[in-house]
Amino acid sequence: MPILPYALQRGDTIGIVTLGSPPERDEVETGIAMLEDMGFKTILGQSVYARDGFIAGTAQDRAADLMSMFTNPRVKMILPSRGGVGVA
Repeated sequence: MPILPYALQRGDTIGIVTLGSPPERDEVETGIAMLEDMGFKTILGQSVYARDGFIAGTAQDRAADLMSMFTNPRVKMILPSRGGVGVA
């Protein structure tokens, strides 16, 4: 039996994390504004704008952000701000 993802509804919360290189702040703010205009709430991971060389914070910090979204019962979707070589 397939496992189907949760269908997002207006008012649901989307957790935003950065798993690779840090994005530009204005890009994230534009995306957040679009999501909120669609009726969603957003939560940012603590390391979204962090820098550790060319990566958004240490591997431990990025992993902690991701796990905090998985364990937050309010978060219905996790949205990476961007991908890249640092994700692995």
